[in-house]
Amino acid sequence: MNQNTEPTPRDGQDVTEQEALPGTDKTERVPQHYAAGNKAKPTRRIGLGAAISTTVTAVLLAVLLTFSLTAKYYVKEPVIAAKPGAETEKTFAAELDTIDRLFRSLTVYSNLDDEALLTAVLKAYVQQTGDKYAQYLTKDEFEELISDQNGTLCGIGVSVIQSTIGEGESAYDTIQIVNVYEDSPAAEAGVQINDCIIRIGTGADAVSVGTVGYEKALRLLRGEEGTQVTFTVLRAGQEVVLTAVRRMLETKFVLSHVYADDPTVGVVRITGFENPTAEQFRQAMDALIAGCTSFVVDVRNNPGGLLTSVEDIATFFLKGGDVILHTRSRAQMDKKEKTTYAVTVKDGKVTSGSGKLSVEDIGRYSAYPLTVLTNGNTASAAELFTANIRDHKLGAIVGTNTFGKGIMQQVIPLSDGETGFQFTYCEYFTPNGNAVHKIGITPDVQVEMPESMAYSQFEVGDMTDVQLKAAWEEAVKLATPAE
Repeated sequence: MNQNTEPTPRDGQDVTEQEALPGTDKTERVPQHYAAGNKAKPTRRIGLGAAISTTVTAVLLAVLLTFSLTAKYYVKEPVIAAKPGAETEKTFAAELDTIDRLFRSLTVYSNLDDEALLTAVLKAYVQQTGDKYAQYLTKDEFEELISDQNGTLCGIGVSVIQSTIGEGESAYDTIQIVNVYEDSPAAEAGVQINDCIIRIGTGADAVSVGTVGYEKALRLLRGEEGTQVTFTVLRAGQEVVLTAVRRMLETKFVLSHVYADDPTVGVVRITGFENPTAEQFRQAMDALIAGCTSFVVDVRNNPGGLLTSVEDIATFFLKGGDVILHTRSRAQMDKKEKTTYAVTVKDGKVTSGSGKLSVEDIGRYSAYPLTVLTNGNTASAAELFTANIRDHKLGAIVGTNTFGKGIMQQVIPLSDGETGFQFTYCEYFTPNGNAVHKIGITPDVQVEMPESMAYSQFEVGDMTDVQLKAAWEEAVKLATPAE
């Protein structure tokens, strides 16, 4: 199967990139207006052009006032320094207002839906930018984003990335499965890793992912608890029709295992870097360190997630002042400048990442040798974690080359706190300053997965998994004193 993957690894469930362009980013530093619920809408109508102009201004204000609450990749500085030229904005708004007034003056169009019109214009604008990871988020979509990042939603229980099958004019988007959660509707329906969802629905009601687009198709997988969703996957060149019953899911982003016959190596699998991940990781590691002398951290099929989350988990292995990443925005590109993010402490508190770690958490697990297990679906935030272990010489990387998602997205809420925009904000670089985008990270120990196992879903710690076995052996080697 010829796949061109530039995904939006969205994290952990019916989705999850999101890049890591990495996807959408939020921490629990969510402003109260995110959760304010429905608000009374003013009845006074204004022209569409004026509404768009107001929206543009609202975006700018939101950026300047709430930039510390950003998206999937948490950014600590404003992304817009100044508003567009007044003349450009006036012309743009005037043209839209002219069109709006024209249509409203024709009685045939007397039933125009203001909200639907505004949403359509904003989505079309974003699409026209050419940023494949950008989107305008409606109220429902905005709420879904927050749910994703907190690990709760009503869906089928998979992690996915956006991938493309075919080349040129015949290419079309699919939803590629990179993880199927245990005891989930997807697992019960027989969904497998590397399945590519190409259609949702049956018969005349079926819609193609390539036609409706990745984001809309994801939302079609969700729905009310107890309802069914039927979808067609492409598996090894064959179409397979599956049906799952949606239900509320609490996502566990960290799973662990230790072998009874050799309890010295702990295996920890991270499926997504979201708000609960750092605390789940701490709990898993603390439970294992009583008997383990080394670890395997498995980030295969991990599509990424929140920058704050990966910053926290990297901090568990680093020292104060250690660099976690560098970023470069478009404005910085021209000046050949970068912004550096490091483990920082102020007034006895860790101020980098989510801000929830204590000083005692810095280097919490640095004494333990480890291997990081990767594959071609290790993307975005997962690649950044891998790079930190490699660049700071904290362990060995085992598996296959990672995806190569080296850009980050930011989500900006609008002034109503219920809608927003997601867009590509910057490129990121590893602690040593290496680029990741469209390059990926090459393991120290290359171990290919046999083709016969390409669609296998392995339990954590299953030693029939040849890549895990190799990573486990490498971890044992690292923990063995040199003679």
